[in-house]
Order: sequence, then C-alpha cells, then structure tokens
Amino acid sequence: MRLNRFALFLVLGTLAAWTPARANVAVTLATGGTFSADTAGSVSLTGPTISEGATGDICGGSGTIVLTAPAGFNFDTSSAVTVQVFRSAGSGSNNRNINKVASGTNIATTMTSATITFNLTSCTTNAVRNQLIWQNIRVLATASCPLPSPGNITLGGTATVKGAPAGAATGTLAEVAGAMSMFTVLPGQSFTSCSGIGGTPSSQTAGVAFNLTSLVVADHWGNVNTGYAGTKTISYSGPTGTNTYTSSVAFTSGISTITLATTLNSAQTTTI
Repeated sequence: MRLNRFALFLVLGTLAAWTPARANVAVTLATGGTFSADTAGSVSLTGPTISEGATGDICGGSGTIVLTAPAGFNFDTSSAVTVQVFRSAGSGSNNRNINKVASGTNIATTMTSATITFNLTSCTTNAVRNQLIWQNIRVLATASCPLPSPGNITLGGTATVKGAPAGAATGTLAEVAGAMSMFTVLPGQSFTSCSGIGGTPSSQTAGVAFNLTSLVVADHWGNVNTGYAGTKTISYSGPTGTNTYTSSVAFTSGISTITLATTLNSAQTTTI
C-alpha cells in the first residue's frame, strides 16, 4: 500500500507540472471621469485598457466584453467608441492576436447610453499577449442637481477576462458642483436645493431694521456647498449713507445659522 500511495503522489505531481501557468490581466482604469456640473455636453475619457498577463487571458470564443455606466451617468452615443487590439508580447502572424487582426487595429463597438459592447471572436495563441484599449468614450451626467453619487464603469459580458470578474471597475465617474456664489434670501423668500430662491420678497421700511432670511453658498444649479462652514466675514457694498449689516456670519453646511440683522436707510442695491 505504501508503494501505491507513493506512485499516486508521483502521478499527481506530474499532472500538476503539466498544467500551464496563467496570469491575471492588468486593468488600467479610465481617466478623466471627474467633471463639473457646469460642463457643457459630454467629457472625454482616456481608456480603459485591459492587458493580458499570459496568452489567452482574454478569451471565451464568440463572447462579449461589456462596459456598463454607473447610475446617474450615460455614455455619449454620438461618439463612435472603438477598441484597439495591440500586441504587447510575442511574434508571428496576425492570426495569433485577438480576433485575428493586425496589432493596432481599431474594432467598432455596439453602444447604448448604458453599455458599450465589444465582440470577441478569437483569443491570443502561441505565446502572444494583447492589450485591449478603449478609445473615444465620452460620458455625461443625467442631471446637474442633485449630483449623482460617484460610481464605477463596470466590466461584464460573456467572455472570460482572467482576474477581472463581472463587476470589476474599469473607471470611476463623478460629477462635482459648479462654480459657487453666495445667494441672499430676503424676507418672504426661501431657498430650495436644485430650485434656488423662491417666493416674493416682502417690502421693508427705510431706516427700520429687518432680518435677512439666510445666506446660502451654492452653484447656479442649486447644489449647496455642504463643506462651507465656520464663521465668515461678509462684506457689503453699494448703498450710501448710514446702514447696518451683520458682517460676522456663522455657516453650517453652506447655510447661515445666525440672525442677519440689517438696516437700510434708502432703496438702493446692496452687493454682498
């Protein structure tokens, strides 16, 4: 029995030695995916790129590789996205490359606003390794306010991408608030996120003190700067004569939190 167990050990060890070593792909994430709500139209990304670590790492016969946009973002379908097949290692005929094309060939994709699909028809062979490089991806947010939560462009499809399972990130998209301004909310008015100032200001009497409703720091889409906090010195300009203002103002999450006592002695425009 000892001889049999020893013989079995040798056979299993030999079989393990015959199994070819495989490496994982390297995913270089797309860049350029953070942009302002003030951006007009879509923005261009660079990449992503998926690089084979070993021959056949990107495989699966007639399969697909699908990139999916995160919630709150779309792909710009007016931009024709291609995938470049680039030989990173090995030699020999083009038939050894993915889809049996020459290195540097750009292959068209199928697009919707939510997905970009690359069709894979053959794998690398004979010690050749390839890179797949996505080109001309453009993205846009579905709204300027409220801002969508940052999210990843994810990998999917029916092809096997070794080391990058379904749901793997291929880039991150994030929309940030636009240029900030300070909004003065007068008595009779209110400020609503994504809508701005609403209501009709009530009339005030010259020389009689009144309180401003609030000061709000936001972009013109109505995204409030929630990081704006602490005591700030507010300056006023415009009216002549003797007028009084509240110049030391505490803010929490972009909105003033103290009484804003004000007295104007004439009907003039005040800039804050």
